[in-house]
Amino acid sequence: MKLQLLHKGLLLLLLMALALSLNINLASGGSSLRDKEGRLGGNGESAPIVIDSDRLEGDNEKNIVRFIGNVIAKRGDIIIHCESISIMFDKANKTVKELIAEGDVKITQGDRIATGDKAVFENSEEKVILTGTPEVREGDNIIKGAKIIFFMAEERGIVEADEHTRVNATIHFKKSTKQERE
Repeated sequence: MKLQLLHKGLLLLLLMALALSLNINLASGGSSLRDKEGRLGGNGESAPIVIDSDRLEGDNEKNIVRFIGNVIAKRGDIIIHCESISIMFDKANKTVKELIAEGDVKITQGDRIATGDKAVFENSEEKVILTGTPEVREGDNIIKGAKIIFFMAEERGIVEADEHTRVNATIHFKKSTKQERE
């Protein structure tokens, strides 16, 4: 069972948090996913990422860097907490192929929070997959399922159920004031 997400703000959190890890250009509060050359995950004019962990392992032959233990990745007001972040590179064209955050993943920005056991960013498909009891919250709004997928280039998302977990969404509608209606 699939439910396409309609609440863009909840999906944007997941997108921006993983963009943080990949140093995607989100210049000046905008939502551009590409650098000046049009590459996803490029090094455009964006804020630096700062990653703290207990250990860092790199394997040049396998093209992987792994931050392990009490990982905190920050970029601007976006923060990722998890047990490990693995970044796989394509050595030929010097791009990120995939990023995997694992172990009590918590991504925050303001009152937006995404949690799960694992978050995978697939650069070539411009897709983010959150699994392991995934949940996305913004204020009182909550979306849960077995898997939350966000297709960044299309700005759309899907929440999937499985045999054990149904899709669940709690959306609070804000009453508009007379001034907002005018």
